[in-house]
Amino acid sequence: MFFIKGVGFKMSNYILKNCNLIDCCTSGVQTGMNILISNGTIEAIVKSSEKTDSAGYEVIDLSSKYVMPGLINAHIHM
Repeated sequence: MFFIKGVGFKMSNYILKNCNLIDCCTSGVQTGMNILISNGTIEAIVKSSEKTDSAGYEVIDLSSKYVMPGLINAHIHM
C-alpha cells in the first residue's frame, strides 16, 4: 500500500505520471518521471517522455509533486 497526502490506495495498477523523484542514491531529483505500480509492486520507473502503455492502469497525474522512498527508523532503543 502507498499513500499520497493522506489518500490510501488499494492493491491495483497505477501509473504515477510526471512526478519529481527524489533519488537517494545520487542525492538529486529526477524530474518528469513515470512510476508504474502493479499490485503494490513498483514494476518500472521511466522518463515521462518515453512511450508508456497505460491500458489496465489508473493514471494519477503528479505534475509538480514529489515522490520519495519510505523512511524506516532502523535505530531503536528498547
